[in-house]
This record gives sequence, C-alpha cells and structure tokens, in this order.
Amino acid sequence: MVAGRAAPDADVALLDNGREIGRAKADESGQFVVIPDQPLPSGGQELALRADRPGADPVQGDAPALLVVPEHRSTSAPTAATGQTPPADDDGGAVAVLAPPDAAPRLLTVPPDPAGTSGQVALRVVDYDAHGTIRFAGTARPGTSVRLYIDNRLVGEAATDPQGRWNLVPRGAVSAGGHQLRADDLGPHGRVLSRAEVPFQRAAFAADDLHAGQVVVQPRQSLWRIARHVYGRGTRYTLIYEANRDQISDPDRIYPGQVFTLPADTRASPKPDGPTVGAK
Repeated sequence: MVAGRAAPDADVALLDNGREIGRAKADESGQFVVIPDQPLPSGGQELALRADRPGADPVQGDAPALLVVPEHRSTSAPTAATGQTPPADDDGGAVAVLAPPDAAPRLLTVPPDPAGTSGQVALRVVDYDAHGTIRFAGTARPGTSVRLYIDNRLVGEAATDPQGRWNLVPRGAVSAGGHQLRADDLGPHGRVLSRAEVPFQRAAFAADDLHAGQVVVQPRQSLWRIARHVYGRGTRYTLIYEANRDQISDPDRIYPGQVFTLPADTRASPKPDGPTVGAK
C-alpha cells in the first residue's frame, strides 16, 4: 500500500521500474491510497508516482523509492539482491528507501529494533554521484547522535528520529580509491555506545577502461538490476554473486565503485523480465 498527497481529484499512478502497477484517485483534499492489483515479486524495485489530470501535463513524483521485497521463506519465491538498500529481515518484511536526487536517502521502514539485536548502530545506505558527493542513511538507538567518519576524519553528525533513523550528506567529495567508513552512536556526554565500520571502494573507471566481462557498480544499482541488464533476467544475479564471493559478503549489500566479474550465462538466452532502469 502506498499513501500520499497530490492535486485534488488527480489520478495517481504507481509505477514499478516505469510499469504501472496500480492507480487511485485523490480525494478533494489531495490524499490518495494506491493498492497494487498484484503483490510485488521478490526482488529490487524502484517505485515512482505520477499524477494525471485532464488537460494538464502529467506530474512526476519528487523522488523514487527503492524497495527490497525479500524472499518469503515459507514459499519457493526467488530472493533478490539489491545494492543501496538494507538487507531483508529474516521475517520477510520489506524495506523501503526514499532516494531524492540531491539529498540524503531516507529509510521509510525500519526493523522493530532499529539498532539490531546487539544494540549496534547500522550503516544501511551508502550512495554517491559522479562528482563524489556521498550520502548515508542508517539506524541507531532513538534519541542519540551518530557521527560519521571517512578514513578517521569526521565528516558530519546526525540525530536519530523517534524511529531510530538518521541520514547525512557530508560536505566535500570522496576521492577515488579505497576508504574506511565509520559510524559512532553517541550517548550522554559523548560516550560511544556502539560503532560500525565498513570498507568502501570508489572506483573512477570509464567504460573503455574495463575489461570485457566486468562491471563497476554505480549509485542505486543492484545485483538484480545488473543481472537484468546483462543476462535479461534479474534472477540471474546469483551468477554474479557466486563469481564475486570474495567481495560480496551479503548479496543484498553492494556498494558503488566495486568491480565485479560477469561470468557467461551458459543457459538458454531468456526473454527480458522487464524494462531496464539505469542508475541515476
């Protein structure tokens, strides 16, 4: 279910990777609720909104939402791996991230325990653009502050909201090469309650610099999207995962700048499973 606000009496379409999957009419105050006709399949989705009114140009939503629909372990549905969204919970709960083009990503859903069962701060979204501007989002204990470091250099501080969510766009750009990201969850008097550290690689490769059979992960890409573009079906993401196990500890968590080997798909060439959406 997707709820929001548009122009009064507008017809609001919900799009999944550019394909309409539901529609609703906004009421006289502009509020609407869209319920897709069919459940979303497992995998990485990019949802967007469009408002249509007679005699007027369509109005696009202000930002897409990246959604992870995990495998329902009680069924045989295939799992999907996404890059800039957090890993799916074991209980099958979906996770959504709002991805404004010029602002920090914002988690729309959080686990019941935002800081995790071990009480740790979590760095759940890492995104950067072609200019090296980096964006973060994550979760921690509600009512605390999170400090972000790149290579042990403080780049900013963010407060968690009542649900334990935080986001940050530091000033300055991140240079090409390897970096270490660190998030400290701070309690009273600046005491560090928990810490998360993540290695990060920002590669500066042009397409012509790549060898055949390789790809550089771009912002907002995922294994699912890469596989759909290369092999025609997102479900082929397992080929990339198995060929790059030394770099991918969790197939639901990949990062811009990583360079993956693309093995040949020896199975019959499949029909594409939907339109390919490029990274923004």
